[in-house]
Amino acid sequence: MMHKGQPIGFQYELAKQYASERHLTLEFDACNDPSESRQRLADGRADIWAASLIASTESEWNDNLLFAAPYSKSRLVLVGNRKVETLPDTIWVQEGSLEEEWALQIADTLKWCVIPIPNYDREQIVQLVGDGDINYTIAPEHIAKANAWYYPTMTFDIPLSDEFDMAWALRPLALRLSADMSEWLEKFRKTPRFKQIYRRYMADERVHEISSKNTSAETYNDKFETLIEKYLTPNEPQFDLALIQAIIFQESRFNPDAHSWAGASGLMQLMPETAFRFGASDVNDPEQNIMAGIEFLRWLDHRLVQYVPNTRERLRFTLAAYNVGLGHVMDAIRLAKKYERDTAVWEGSVEQAILMKANPTVISDKETVKHGYCRGSEPVSYVRHIIQRAANYRKLLKHQHKRNTEDYF
Repeated sequence: MMHKGQPIGFQYELAKQYASERHLTLEFDACNDPSESRQRLADGRADIWAASLIASTESEWNDNLLFAAPYSKSRLVLVGNRKVETLPDTIWVQEGSLEEEWALQIADTLKWCVIPIPNYDREQIVQLVGDGDINYTIAPEHIAKANAWYYPTMTFDIPLSDEFDMAWALRPLALRLSADMSEWLEKFRKTPRFKQIYRRYMADERVHEISSKNTSAETYNDKFETLIEKYLTPNEPQFDLALIQAIIFQESRFNPDAHSWAGASGLMQLMPETAFRFGASDVNDPEQNIMAGIEFLRWLDHRLVQYVPNTRERLRFTLAAYNVGLGHVMDAIRLAKKYERDTAVWEGSVEQAILMKANPTVISDKETVKHGYCRGSEPVSYVRHIIQRAANYRKLLKHQHKRNTEDYF
């Protein structure tokens, strides 16, 4: 998973921590096919299957898998949507998964039709429920909880199993690796660092990342106007006071101490590496955060100018890159070109291409899609909200006679 251009995720951070402490080189390869993942372990192409695997000895699905020590517990739940008023009669599950096995075992009793979905991971299938593309699925409870932040209408209050151990699967006969990783996990689980990673991605206390859809001028706050204008220049009309204010509301609600579950901080929610790169030694200092955030926007704008010459149009690309990372936006430009869309237009063109990056078939094209999966609905929504909120802020500023400003869009 990527957030503001950085790889993140519970499995990623846990594996990175293990590799760092053991002085190992870590190589990641995404695979959404459980059968393929098993085969990679079996033939030695992979050493660790780092996923939320249910290490149940009662399941035939786990036959011939070697598990490390558990890092957590979860249970299977029925995931639905409050907008769906019908009782479940069809259940969509990941093809080849334990959830498919589980659903088939109880299908006759509950009169379910079980439909396996290939090439999608559990989280993507849960998101299909949230988006209304399918009505029901079965998933581990912690995955449903994490995605419920994005989909407030999602339901997962019907348990289908007792709690299971969650663990990683290892290459068969890798007994030394299993013993070492299990020993490490047993110790690491007791550390503050593990608790920090767990809370960030898995626990109920996870901070809600998704910004409000409220784009009205009532959300305006003039507290940081002077600091913002200090770092704006007349020759960049796309980066004006209203736009930066709109970004700050979306990112932090004007709270300099805001800290997201993914590690971004401050008014403009900068990742530590980004803040340092653009001159902020204290990411929670309002002036430094604003300065670095504006410089980051300029940097993105300059990288995109050769692809999107029109300044006004390019701002939408820049905002999308600020939200999800420049790599994903470049993937979307390449996809737009491949499918003969206008690569220099966001609405109805490149925004549609970035939505395609949630499709496993599309992202299997490694030459075009170099940065993997992306929940494209997030940058699409982000751009729309920022543009609308900034327009409303400009009207407010003009009405208050604070600024002689025209709606740039």
